[in-house]
Amino acid sequence: PRQRRNFVAICIAVIGADSMSGNRIIGGRNCPFGSRPYQVALLRYGRVACGGSLIAPKWVLTAAHCGRRGISSLQVYLGVHNLRVKELTEQIRRIRNVFVHPGYNRRPLDNDFMLLELDAPAQLNNYVNTINLATRCPSPGTRCVVSGWGTIRSPQRLSPAIMQCADLYSVSQARCQDIYRGRITENMFCAGVEQGGISTCKGDSGGPLVCNGKLQGVVSWGKSICARPGQPRVYANVCKAVQWVRSTIRSRLARSD
Repeated sequence: PRQRRNFVAICIAVIGADSMSGNRIIGGRNCPFGSRPYQVALLRYGRVACGGSLIAPKWVLTAAHCGRRGISSLQVYLGVHNLRVKELTEQIRRIRNVFVHPGYNRRPLDNDFMLLELDAPAQLNNYVNTINLATRCPSPGTRCVVSGWGTIRSPQRLSPAIMQCADLYSVSQARCQDIYRGRITENMFCAGVEQGGISTCKGDSGGPLVCNGKLQGVVSWGKSICARPGQPRVYANVCKAVQWVRSTIRSRLARSD
C-alpha cells in the first residue's frame, strides 16, 4: 500500500509539473451538497466573478480586488451548489454598500479585504449559514479546505458548474516570503500542497479558506499559472482584519438604529 501511495504522489507531481499542457485539472473534487453553507458566489451577468463568505446575515467578506470591474453589476448568490441549475436552496441578494479595507494596496494586494452589505438579510438554514472569523493566525502545516467555482484548468480556463473543494496546507511565512521574494506582508499567508496539482485559480478570488472550522483566509493572488509544484497561492490573512470587520459592522448597525 505504501508503494502504491508513493506512486500516486509521483504521478500527481508529474501532472502538476506539466503546466504548459493546459490539460491538468486543478485537483479539486465536487463539494458535498450543502457542505459549505457560508460559500457565496458573486455573479456578473450569470458568470462567476469571485467567491465570498457569509459572515453575518447581511454581510459578505470577499477580496477587495474583486471590486475592480465594478460592484453594481454583481449579484450575490447564497445556498448555491450547481450554477447551471436553478436550485430550491438558492437565495439571491443585491449589494447595498461596499467597504474596502482602509489599508488596501493594489500592489502587492495588501489587506485584500472587502465587506459587502446585502440589501436584505439572508434567511439562515441548513444550506445558507454564517461562518466565524479566525482570531488566531495560521500555524504552518495546518490542514484547511478551500471552495469555489474557479477555473479547473490553467493557463486555459474551464469553469465548473458544481462547487469544487480541495484540501490545502498553510505554509510558514519564511517559506512564503522565499517563494514570493519579499512581496508577502503580515496581512497575507500562503497555502497549497508541495507537490502541486491542487490549487485555487482564476474565479476563486474572494472565496473562503477554512481551517479548524473558521474562516482563516480569503483567496487573493498567486503566479499566473496555477498549481505548479512548490508554488502555493497567497491568501489574505483574516486574523489581521477581524477588528476592522467587527468595527465596520458595528458602526453600520449603529447608524441604522
